[in-house]
Amino acid sequence: MSLQLNRRRILTVNGLAVGMLVLASLANPASAAQPSVGVLASLPLPASASIGVVGAESGGGSRSFVPFGYDSGPRGEGAIGTGTRNPQPVFYAPLGTAVLAPINGTVTQVTKLYSGDFSIMFAASPNARTFWEVEHVITPKVKKGDRVKAGQAVGQVSDYDSRNTPGIGIVELGLLQGGNPPQHICPFLHVEKKASARIQRELNAILAADSARGLGSAPMAPLGCIGTQPIAG
Repeated sequence: MSLQLNRRRILTVNGLAVGMLVLASLANPASAAQPSVGVLASLPLPASASIGVVGAESGGGSRSFVPFGYDSGPRGEGAIGTGTRNPQPVFYAPLGTAVLAPINGTVTQVTKLYSGDFSIMFAASPNARTFWEVEHVITPKVKKGDRVKAGQAVGQVSDYDSRNTPGIGIVELGLLQGGNPPQHICPFLHVEKKASARIQRELNAILAADSARGLGSAPMAPLGCIGTQPIAG
């Protein structure tokens, strides 16, 4: 199975309805992630990297974070599929910021994208049928077959979208189940128990900084996801 051809990208997200910021809890790790899925143990960026960053124009303002499931309208360059919901949480941070491995596992692919940057995919076990991804990465530091620990630096945020956000890089966090196109799953449904409180604090800090700039969010449950229905693309 090759996922590298199943590329769908959202580089600009517009039209997010501005509402009250709802800081819901992350999904209970008793979400019963299967051993082959793995569990999220780190956001793809250091804790404070996205706080207050002026990223994409979304819903009347430039946000630091765009959640899974946000209805972005027609997809942008490189997209596959016809849906309009954002299939992967998007994080913005200053250029040069390290991108971190989201899970403990093995690198399964390092793929150069149409955008000139890279996708790095990870599996929690050899029999995995669901894969984690950090997408839009430059200067990758790992290769296929490398073992990684969650929080390990694997590259830097991409400068691809800096044409729209000067000095600011982008990275997306994905959880994909095989298919053509693959199904994207809310990654915050599968969070490591001991990492749950820390990841929630980090997301809350990013969202609170956006809210302080007048950029509220639609309700999220779990935190980081507007809805949990899988998204094809």
